[in-house]
Amino acid sequence: MRSCPGQLVVHRDGTVAYCTEEIAGRRCAGEDHPHRGGFFACRVVDGDNCSYCAAAPVDLEVLTTEAVTVVTSTLAPVTTAPG
Repeated sequence: MRSCPGQLVVHRDGTVAYCTEEIAGRRCAGEDHPHRGGFFACRVVDGDNCSYCAAAPVDLEVLTTEAVTVVTSTLAPVTTAPG
């Protein structure tokens, strides 16, 4: 399977926005192919002009209402015998 050297940019709802290879004027192998640069999310931040993400609010579903117990532990250093 072919792969693409670029990064895949996805909107907040998970749909594909673009590939960085396309922005650079090169061809992308396709959004369904592996992207060696990985992927990152299109975010609405100061200076970002993504009208799609700004107009498409994302409601996050509550995953659990159960209380969470935080467990901590202390690790001791391990020593090894010479040889």
